[in-house]
Amino acid sequence: MILISHYICTSMATVAVQSFVSAPLQIPKITQFKIGICQLKVTTEKSANIFNARSLIQAAAEQGASLILLPEMWNCPYSTDLFAKFAEDFSDIDSAPSLLMLSEVASSLGVTIIGGSIPEKDAGQLYNSCPVFGPNGELKAKHRKVKVYNKEHIFYFSD
Repeated sequence: MILISHYICTSMATVAVQSFVSAPLQIPKITQFKIGICQLKVTTEKSANIFNARSLIQAAAEQGASLILLPEMWNCPYSTDLFAKFAEDFSDIDSAPSLLMLSEVASSLGVTIIGGSIPEKDAGQLYNSCPVFGPNGELKAKHRKVKVYNKEHIFYFSD
C-alpha cells in the first residue's frame, strides 16, 4: 500500500522576522513535493521483503513522490529471535542487501528514501537503525533508535 501526500514547505523563519525588520523582505520561495509512505507485509524471507519494498518505492516514484518512507523493521519480522539473522552492517553497504537496494533505487530514480528501520549490527551489538539515502544513492544519514522498548534488551541504545 502506498500513500502519496502533497506538501508545501516555506521558510516560516523568514516570515517571522519580517515583523522585526523595517526594510521589506523577499517573499519566501515555496516548494511543493510529494511524499510516498509505503506499508508492506513483512515475511520471514528477507529477499521477498526487499523485493516488495523495491516495488513499492518504484510505484511511489512513478506517482511523483520525491521523498519515500518505509516502515520500521521492513526487512524482517519484528521478533527478537530474528533481529540478529536479518541485521546488516551499515559500514559495508555492498554486503548489506537491504541497504544496497535502497542505495541503487534512490540513485536510479533520483529520490530520497527514509528507510524506516532495519536491524543494524555494529561491533557485535544490534541497533534499530534508520538509513537515509539521497537521490545520488549515498547514505546521507543513519539514526539509531534512542528509546527501545524491549524487556530482553536485544537492541543497544544510541549514545
